[in-house]
Amino acid sequence: MKDKKKYAEAYNNAKDPDRYYRSHHDQLTLFWGAEERLQHMGVDTRKLKLKDIEEHYKQLTADRSRLAESYKAKEGEYSRLKKMDDSIKKFLEKEKEKKTLNVKYQQADRSFNNSH
Repeated sequence: MKDKKKYAEAYNNAKDPDRYYRSHHDQLTLFWGAEERLQHMGVDTRKLKLKDIEEHYKQLTADRSRLAESYKAKEGEYSRLKKMDDSIKKFLEKEKEKKTLNVKYQQADRSFNNSH
């Protein structure tokens, strides 16, 4: 927007605005469109400081990079913990099956001993 603003200022100061508009139509249209969109979003374009926006954008970009790295690390940790959880569940299921079989064998053994 900053580079297009100079065209709008030159248009406002032009001796022949129609001629200037014809030769810089694209740049002026882009500037006015961006200005209108910002105003529609509630941004006061007269007080807009591009440097502040660029600083904020850099900060957001840095935050995004930091969060992406953190997410990848947590995702790896989650995968490791999920595998451990699955292994523990399998182990507990096997132990439960062993106990169930032992109880059945003991009951069968008692039945057999009582019948003789």
